[in-house]
Amino acid sequence: MQKIAIFDMDHTLLSVDCDYTWKRFAVKCHLADEDALAEADRFMAAYDAGTLDVAEFLRFQWREFIGKSVADVESLCREHFTAEVLPFCRAKAQAEVGRCREAGMTLWLLTSTCRFLAQPVADFFGIDHLFGAEIEIADGIVTGNATGLYPCGENKVSAAREIAGKGSASLADCRAYGDSINDLPLLKAVGKGFAVNPSPALAKAAQENNLEILDWEK
Repeated sequence: MQKIAIFDMDHTLLSVDCDYTWKRFAVKCHLADEDALAEADRFMAAYDAGTLDVAEFLRFQWREFIGKSVADVESLCREHFTAEVLPFCRAKAQAEVGRCREAGMTLWLLTSTCRFLAQPVADFFGIDHLFGAEIEIADGIVTGNATGLYPCGENKVSAAREIAGKGSASLADCRAYGDSINDLPLLKAVGKGFAVNPSPALAKAAQENNLEILDWEK
């Protein structure tokens, strides 16, 4: 039995991508221009293809946060969750989180989405620990600069090692859930990996690597 359960967020716990829904929310709230949605589509396609320019993407993704207080950003992200994300929280994901909790596992949300957007999701699912992309804060103001490890692809394995170390455990003591080919390194590295409603590329890799495939659609 694994000691730690690590959940990806977008298209795993959720049937949407919070980076995209944030831009949709920002346009609706007049925080971003209409053309931000087309730009978001381009970045999402690059992410799915494994060709994302991370630095360029983060500059685009976080620009609405720049210059705002932490409290203001947290408030906006809670509003975003209620308006854009809550209807897309997967019931089967909730059930699996509950089973892992009942089994005594430590629960982690591990996502390349920024921590501010991910925190309301972790709260909703009752996941106590969160490892997300971190934005620099200076004197209580969000700068928009990235800091720390960006947890995507192979970096998710490094993040998982850090998570396991906090519990005096190893990767073999962890199970992980993900949907994207970018999650494959993590799913292969842990004791038990699950491909959740996988992308075509991950579905193929899951079959080749004997990873269990789960259907969490409503």
